[in-house]
Amino acid sequence: MSLRKFDIVVVGDFRFPGGTSSSLVEEIRIQAASGYRTGLIHLHTSFLRAGRALHSGIGECVNDGLAEILDPREPIDCQLAILSNPLTFLQPLPVKLNIRAKRKIMVAHQPPKDANSLPYYEPMMVHGSACDLVGPGIVWAPTGPHVRKQFEGDAASPPLLQFDWINVIDPKRWSTRRPAVKQGRLVIGRHSRPEKEKWPHDRELAVLAWPDDHCFDVRFLGVDNGTRRRYKPIPPNWTIHEFGDLEVRAFLEQLHVFVYYHHISWVEAFGRNILEAMAAGLPCILPPHFETVFGDAAVYADIYSVPDLLERLLEDGPWRKRLGQVAAQRAAERFGPQVHLSRLEALIDRPARTRRSPATPRNSHSQRPLFFTSNGIGVGHLTRLMAIARRLEIETDPVFVTMSQGLSVVESFGFLCEYLPFHAYLECDPIVWNRQLTEELEALIDFHGATCLVFDGNMPYEALVRLKNRRPDLNMAWCRRSMWEPGAGKVALQRQSIFDLLIEPRDIADERDRGLTVEHRSNCHRVNPIMLLDPEERLSRSAARAVLGLRNSSIAVLILLGAGNNQDYGPVLKSVQDVLLAHADVQVCFVDWIMANRTNLFPEAVLRIREYPVSRFLAAFDFGISTAGYNSFHEIINAGLPTIFVPNVSPGMDNQRARAEFARDRGAAEFLHPADPDSAPRLIARMMNPVLRSDMREACREVAWSNGAVQAARLIASMAQVGPANLTEKRCVEHKVK
Repeated sequence: MSLRKFDIVVVGDFRFPGGTSSSLVEEIRIQAASGYRTGLIHLHTSFLRAGRALHSGIGECVNDGLAEILDPREPIDCQLAILSNPLTFLQPLPVKLNIRAKRKIMVAHQPPKDANSLPYYEPMMVHGSACDLVGPGIVWAPTGPHVRKQFEGDAASPPLLQFDWINVIDPKRWSTRRPAVKQGRLVIGRHSRPEKEKWPHDRELAVLAWPDDHCFDVRFLGVDNGTRRRYKPIPPNWTIHEFGDLEVRAFLEQLHVFVYYHHISWVEAFGRNILEAMAAGLPCILPPHFETVFGDAAVYADIYSVPDLLERLLEDGPWRKRLGQVAAQRAAERFGPQVHLSRLEALIDRPARTRRSPATPRNSHSQRPLFFTSNGIGVGHLTRLMAIARRLEIETDPVFVTMSQGLSVVESFGFLCEYLPFHAYLECDPIVWNRQLTEELEALIDFHGATCLVFDGNMPYEALVRLKNRRPDLNMAWCRRSMWEPGAGKVALQRQSIFDLLIEPRDIADERDRGLTVEHRSNCHRVNPIMLLDPEERLSRSAARAVLGLRNSSIAVLILLGAGNNQDYGPVLKSVQDVLLAHADVQVCFVDWIMANRTNLFPEAVLRIREYPVSRFLAAFDFGISTAGYNSFHEIINAGLPTIFVPNVSPGMDNQRARAEFARDRGAAEFLHPADPDSAPRLIARMMNPVLRSDMREACREVAWSNGAVQAARLIASMAQVGPANLTEKRCVEHKVK
């Protein structure tokens, strides 16, 4: 291989969440804007649990051409090699990088010990591991005074850089407007990763920092189930979001004051989340030890004094405004882009003054995902993966492999699709079938040059377990919907460890979810509900009616009861037919599903629809009668179509009943159990009321989410960019077939 030249090469595990990666993103952007050429060598270490993808911000930098993912095996020449985070180098790595660098630094994002002197890592052991990887001459760069103090107090510490490698931020990207204080309620809050150490250790302290008081509207971003349990009962004025639910800037824009306190044993290396709040112009209340980092940019107090400070901030608007202005000013002065450029110029030569052309990702033609779905009773698995595939920003189209007989819908969207029959259709022994499936998947991967596999299905097959053991360098993702029936899916979750990335699209009815995946979300990337079409892709009411041949003056009703292959909807359909066809001004459209085994139950007066996707035409209808499957439910709610949901309650399905009952309880729909067809006339009579339908449309808007397909696509693209996992991690443990 020829020697490739870069100004800066960063070596690390780029799956770290939180401040470690967010700071690196800022540095990459500053470097690119100033003409530095940046390369990234990803080390897929065993420190982080399986299920994490490349940090989305780093993935965006790569997609935007601001940095380039490098092959760990190729020879590199650079001015500065930055080793990111000592935790990446806890264990010796099974490669030696071929890097020739003038300067080498280890950025210590983590102190060696906690507040009780219990070690996180041994610095000299990590130093030795890092030197084995990139050669001698590494100097350590603490991210702040708290980390430096621990090193300087230890005679056996590695050599230190003369200045701290503090976090930097672009204030222009974080500037926000503060909302007005309404009805005398101050909005206070915080964001961070959900780890236990990031929070006060008990509820008594938490309600001091974030009072259970009607004068304060408390909002959190970054709360997991463990934190919820520690702080039970949750105060009624607290609004809780999980980590990643909202963009951080959008969350900070809601607040008047930022309050951050953590566990007594935690040593905060820097406080990236605090810097973001300051750059957003928020007054910050912090523990006193942060004063050595942020100086006069914040107000410092012990946690017992916080309620009094909040009362003053509520009453003294000018003081609150002045604190926010000072915070934003100090963030720009002390942590802005020039700080990073100055330290680079102290270490290496300046780049050319003109910005260089964006890097072109190498081997982009090989970043081809293979999308693999189970059979299913419909095309839900296929639809979710197509929604993701349509939004992938990679050079090569993905390949679909499916057991679904609805593969024609994939081809209609222009994707290449291979069909592999399920063992039930072949009347084949499942054990023999799984072995053969492994062989067929391997052959397809080789033939199409796939670099990763994305599975959507309820049960990861034994064939996938074998495939991972035979191909440990093949990155694999599982896209799984939630709302499992309580207690179902234990074996499926035992197999989740074979996946490098877990994606769980949210459910509008999340609060009713009692399935097993709820306790397995710490490893999981949750995205907004995944839908095939965005709102602008749906036809208008007049256009949709014209295509379907519906009268503009009629009340149009859509019947969307799925394939009906495992649920007998005959009695419901008979009852619905008798009521609807008795109205002369009603036109009924029945979706003839692609995979349906159902016989023709309606007379010729009923219009038949075989269009895909039906969601394109939803605006044509006044109300619907539909199952509450994941795709149909979310498409209908997001389109604002008043609907009677008839859940599929057969064994093996997701918890459609909980989904339908949630929509009914929120006023967004009606609920009809399939065993209760006699209630259909009463519910249809209600749906004929235009006022009720208008109220339902408004209720749908209140509970709807935006489309998460782009979020999922970025995760998949990041996984494809990371490359083979086994270049830097030994995978010696066999995954047991359950």
